[in-house]
Amino acid sequence: TLLLSTSFDSTMKLFDYAKLDQPPIDLCMVRGTSTRASGVVCAAFSPTGTWIVAGEEYGGVRVFTVDPPVYSCSLKGHIAGIKGVEFSHMGDRILTGSDDGTLRVWREAPASDKKW
Repeated sequence: TLLLSTSFDSTMKLFDYAKLDQPPIDLCMVRGTSTRASGVVCAAFSPTGTWIVAGEEYGGVRVFTVDPPVYSCSLKGHIAGIKGVEFSHMGDRILTGSDDGTLRVWREAPASDKKW
């Protein structure tokens, strides 16, 4: 079982519940992430547990793989802080809500160009 914590200190930590004696992985610092995230205010696992989506206080949305923990892509379009993120029940879409007054639905890339 995996646990995920988010924080305004710009960290998002992934814990393995069976190995709590080991340090967590800071997903904002994994391979492929070019800059540290702004405060991470929300996050969600995909239904299969293979992906994580995270929303940031300044409008950023980032997608990560879980195993191995690798930054996959950023979803750009909001101009204000993200208040909620969630995967669809099939895991092929991500819904984000923002202080800019919008909800966005992000569709999974085609299999040949799949990023999440």
